[in-house]
Amino acid sequence: MHIEKLEKAFAQIVEIMGDEQTEKNETLLEISKKIERIKTIKSDIFDMLQRITGMKSTIRYDIFFQKIASLNDLVHFIPPQIKLEQNKEFENVYHSIQVPSTNNPENPEFPPKPYYTPKFPASKTIEIKIPGFKQVLLKDESTNPTGTHKDRFAWEVVIKYKALLESLKYKKLKELPQISIISSGGAATAVQNLFNVFDIPVSLKVLIDKNTNADIKNSMKKIGCTIYETDLGLKLLKPEDIKQYTDNKDGIDITYRETMDPNLDNYYDWLSYEIINQKADYCFIPFGTGDLFINILNIVKKEYFNSFLHNPDPRFFGSVEKLKSCHFIAASTKNKNTQLDKLYSSFLPTFNEYENFITELKSCTCVGNKTNIHYVEEHFVSKAMEIAKSQQITFEPSGLAGIALLLQMQDELPKDKKILIVNTGKTKSAEVLMNELEEIRNKHKLN
Repeated sequence: MHIEKLEKAFAQIVEIMGDEQTEKNETLLEISKKIERIKTIKSDIFDMLQRITGMKSTIRYDIFFQKIASLNDLVHFIPPQIKLEQNKEFENVYHSIQVPSTNNPENPEFPPKPYYTPKFPASKTIEIKIPGFKQVLLKDESTNPTGTHKDRFAWEVVIKYKALLESLKYKKLKELPQISIISSGGAATAVQNLFNVFDIPVSLKVLIDKNTNADIKNSMKKIGCTIYETDLGLKLLKPEDIKQYTDNKDGIDITYRETMDPNLDNYYDWLSYEIINQKADYCFIPFGTGDLFINILNIVKKEYFNSFLHNPDPRFFGSVEKLKSCHFIAASTKNKNTQLDKLYSSFLPTFNEYENFITELKSCTCVGNKTNIHYVEEHFVSKAMEIAKSQQITFEPSGLAGIALLLQMQDELPKDKKILIVNTGKTKSAEVLMNELEEIRNKHKLN
């Protein structure tokens, strides 16, 4: 379908004609609406393919449609329906997973009902003091259920699991498909915690590096994960490799973003809007896999094009002009022995694509020209930790990468601009999470 090419072509037309002419041109307005509709259809098709027996999440749509020449062909792919009620074990789980809305700020989805109280924004933004700078704000994700922004990713996994439960209509399952993931601790803990909260009978299969801290490994085990170890620095692992290493041949791997978010536009989408609504001049974001940083830029790009049609997402309260001048700066590391252990990766197969995407956005003036990915020098991490401790910020070193990079770049930044730093938080221990789980279950029983 080449959605990205269509959007790029549309942007070129807008650039040639100018904003004012574009807004008056009914044909261009109609084209834009159809592009959005095609993206929605693509997402719906992806969900449908996941529910069809034997289909893999990586199947190409054109190959699928080449096999469908008639209604009989389609029926051949779809086994007979089985009523969900025949699978009582999963029925209650299915109905307990509630998605109030996809983009209504008055009816948010996170943290998820019925066990938490959804709100937008879901986490607070507070002012902090950084020597030499006039206004520095901290987007603090440490207040999420397991203490990090990965809880938002975990909720997306649970939503996908609801779709899998829906697939019981098409396939009789004795147990739910198993899930594998490569994790340094945060993501795995967040996913398993929500599995526990929603009583989803799955033990997440987690592939970790053989040098992972023993406390982190034991904490994941205690919360219910099944742990597998290997040397993650030897080679880039593909989804099939990950499933093989975690004894999950017929299961699902969620390590890579494309499995969860094929359109690359709803991963961390609520958090992205919470961030861009702050109308900052500079925004510093930790960069590990790059998922959060890239999705923020995707949302910026989306609102840039929406502005031509005066059709912003309901969650967007900011200014497109402000976004165009905002510098989004990613804080990462190349140091294997770094204190920013959650940000280090031996392999990042999509890194070149990310760099090209950033270059494209800057060439279209969608973002500030200083938008880029930077690497943090280690001694600034220690300074960032001192600042966080002095201001009672809940953190782990990786979550403070943005503060560390701000300190590193302080000589080249204006001191009177509004600066937003994302603190991705600190993962709670298994003991704390299990106690909170018991409290949630007791409260839910009373209600």
